[in-house]
Parts: sequence; structure tokens; C-alpha cells
Amino acid sequence: MPPSESCLKEFGRGLARLGSWPLPGLVFGLAIVLAASAPLAQAGGPRFVTGTTYAEDGVPMAFYTSSLLYYTDPANLNETVSHAQADAMVAAAAATWNVPTASLVLAQGGTLAEHVNGMDTYFDGTEVVFPTDVSASNWQNIPIAVIYDEDGSIIDTLLGEGASDPSGCRQTGVLESVDSFGHTGTIQHAMIILNGRCVGSAPEQMLQMQYQVERAFGRVLGWPGRSSTTTCLPERHRRPRVRFNIGR
Repeated sequence: MPPSESCLKEFGRGLARLGSWPLPGLVFGLAIVLAASAPLAQAGGPRFVTGTTYAEDGVPMAFYTSSLLYYTDPANLNETVSHAQADAMVAAAAATWNVPTASLVLAQGGTLAEHVNGMDTYFDGTEVVFPTDVSASNWQNIPIAVIYDEDGSIIDTLLGEGASDPSGCRQTGVLESVDSFGHTGTIQHAMIILNGRCVGSAPEQMLQMQYQVERAFGRVLGWPGRSSTTTCLPERHRRPRVRFNIGR
């Protein structure tokens, strides 16, 4: 469905409302969006804007709170990157989005209730089922879940066998998905998945994944990055299926 004329008109005006959100000095890569969406603009705008059934359409959608917490997987990222090292890397990536001129505060709130892996995450014939505390229905307690996919099994479940292979780390090193929106035009829940097969303990490898996590945080906060598109959400209470974006 093409975006409404009013959504297009409001899009430009809505950008001004994002003045309190940070834009760190990093260059975003291209992204392949694994869902059909209606393009509004090619660069520089918000990732999502409200559609015609909201109180006002064309308004950029940000998270429902400016004091935003993420929760990390309690396990190690892999055999050479410990849980503490992974948490430190994610914290450094999140800190990029905490700037003095913005009202947003992005910080770690704790850990998930379990290690999310191929045993507790599965495809039920219709969609991928995650543990309850990671799912979109738990958005009030865990708005952003950060999963350490130690052996790549989660990514293989989502994208197909072999998707987590180290040869594709540029695309599948870090995945993200925004999977719940509120009736007031806000983002409610997101997941970020780190591919444990794509990083070692070497500083340059950790720094590369840190950059990928920075970019993923930016996208779940509502910024598409350069050469990406904006999606106009036409329905209130819209909750899309879990769809993950792969960057390159």
C-alpha cells in the first residue's frame, strides 16, 4: 500500500520533532530489509512514521520512553568472548547514543532470564517462537533484548541453515528487529542478536562487532541510516511478525 498524501506531507514536518534524539557521528552501512514496506524517503529520516489511522499521521515513531533499558543474554558470546566482555562491548556501543544534547538515556537494565539458544527458540510452523521474557508481549519489562547467539543456531533458525556461517559476517554479524508498536505511535519492543561465530577476542574483531551493534541500536531507536527507507505504519496497534534486518 502506498503511503497516504498526508503521511508524505507530515513526514518532513515530523522530522523537527526528533530534535531531542541523538545522531552520533558514525556512518551507517546499507541494509537489506527482510519485509515489504512502503518507501517514503531515501536518506536521513526516521525509520518509522505513523499512518492515517493514528491521531496524526507522518509523525516519526520513537521508543515510548527516553529512559530506555536493554537486557543482555546471561551466557558467553562464544568460547573466546566471555559474558562480561560481550556486555562491555554492547555497553560501549550503546554509549554512542547517549549524547549531552539528547534526552535519551540508553543503558543496561540487567540480564535475560535464560540463555536464548536453539533449544528454547524454534519454528512452530508459522513463526519463530522465543522465550517469554524476550518476546514482544514482555515489552514493559524488557523493551530491548540483546541475544548472544553463541553457536549461530538462532540466526540459522531465522534465516536458514548456514546463515550464521562466518563467511557472511558482514551481513549476519548482528541482526535486529523492531517487532511491536504502541497505539500512540511509539516503538515498544526490539531484539538485537549477536552472532557468536563472527567475533573473537582480538581487539579489532571486538571493535568491528561493536560498530555493528552501534548501527543496530540506531535502527531499533528509529533511525534507518543512510540509503535506507522509511516505513509508514497505516494501522494502530500494528504488531508485525518478527522480521530481522541484515546489514552490509
